Amino acid sequence: MTERPWTWADLRRPLVALTALVAFALTLPLAVVGSCNVHELGHAAVGTALGWEVDRVVPCLPSGGEVRYLSSDAAGDAVEGWAGGLAGALALLVAYALVCRGGRPLRSPVAWAAGLALSVPVGVQLVIAAVEGSAGLGEDYTDTIAAHTGVFVPVLLLGALTGPTAHVWWWRVRARRS
Repeated sequence: MTERPWTWADLRRPLVALTALVAFALTLPLAVVGSCNVHELGHAAVGTALGWEVDRVVPCLPSGGEVRYLSSDAAGDAVEGWAGGLAGALALLVAYALVCRGGRPLRSPVAWAAGLALSVPVGVQLVIAAVEGSAGLGEDYTDTIAAHTGVFVPVLLLGALTGPTAHVWWWRVRARRS
């Protein structure tokens, strides 16, 4: 027996709407913090592979995370810079695939909302990867973003909209085919 696909009209029922909203509200911060920590671990893993000595990986809570190195050099700096955002985005995509496997978002607005929340930080992680990967050794990419907020705020917002746009499009196409 196949479950019927849910429709937007189902969200008129308060309990369904509330559970979908709670799923989104709980998943989004977990996705952001989780991908931030994986981001830092990605830097540390690639830095270690390049022969850099990791002193400490600072977790992303309560403030932004970072990797502190005992030693590093210019060799592989761009690769190490890209690695964090790529690792964070990959972790989000794996989590998304687990939540959205088997067409679950078509059967449950909760799974659809959780998938939507997981998709939000993917584009942001990729934008940050590009900025970090293009920064030179010892440069703080956040200074680049702060110096050009008129450019980076819209770019980061567009990055944050890319994943949800793909999520909505994909599941609308799948729903039409069902």
